Amino acid sequence: AGSKAGKATVTATAGGKSASVEVTVEAQDPYAELDALAKAHASDLEDGTYAVSTALKDGMVLDVADGSRKDGANVRLWSSNGTKAQRWTVSHDSKGYVTLRNVNSGKALDVKDGKAANGSNVQQYAPNSYRSQKWVAVRSGSVYKLVSALSPSMALDVKDGKAANGSNVQIYTANGYRSQQWTFGTVGQSLKSATVWYRPSSAQSRVRVQWRVYGSPDTTGGVEMTQACGGWWKATVPSAGSTRVGLSFSYGSTTDDNGGKLYDVKGESAAVSGGQAVTDVTPNCAVTNK
Repeated sequence: AGSKAGKATVTATAGGKSASVEVTVEAQDPYAELDALAKAHASDLEDGTYAVSTALKDGMVLDVADGSRKDGANVRLWSSNGTKAQRWTVSHDSKGYVTLRNVNSGKALDVKDGKAANGSNVQQYAPNSYRSQKWVAVRSGSVYKLVSALSPSMALDVKDGKAANGSNVQIYTANGYRSQQWTFGTVGQSLKSATVWYRPSSAQSRVRVQWRVYGSPDTTGGVEMTQACGGWWKATVPSAGSTRVGLSFSYGSTTDDNGGKLYDVKGESAAVSGGQAVTDVTPNCAVTNK
């Protein structure tokens, strides 16, 4: 918890003499650590509609009990069945916090009574902008930890680590176990292919592109690029046009992967040249912004 603002007088006595000094204490923001975490991970998870699956067992997802539309309805695990009670719309606020709203009810994933304590139940409740409905999605590989905005030490958790129909969902001290790992599978959209353009630093006879389409799980691939004109090469990345993609290129003994970070792009076309990536470009040799 943060300290309270105020003033205090400190008095010291020595040799029969006393001296006093007034100290002003500035208030500390109790949520500063969480705000910094949310900002740092604001781009880890794209806005969209998802089925949210536990890493404990394939096919087990976050579900509103009995498809209820009522405030306080319990959130649990249940076998995936494609219903709206198992679909969640992710959105970010200006600080990077995530809210998950159930597609069936329109209500938000909520920590009951706003209590940041082990075992606090997770339910759905009318959206209200309180911290009990805000989360930080922290990505690690293809899985996510959902940190409650109530406390940086509390994460969304499957009670007792049991992946069975009806297993309860709560918050619990973050521990790195699979009971606190989640994957987000996009639903309700068809991913188009993306055209990738690349211009190496010198004339080449062969260029290859490798990609990582970020999702749950990530998909990877690679292909030989086709020579176009003006020093440009092009290739098609499947199922990538609606999501974020990491790109790297290789030719001769050179690997161009943005210093190991990959070139992150999103859109139905993208161009990389001179260490810079530009998304949504006109797919021709004279690559320009639309």
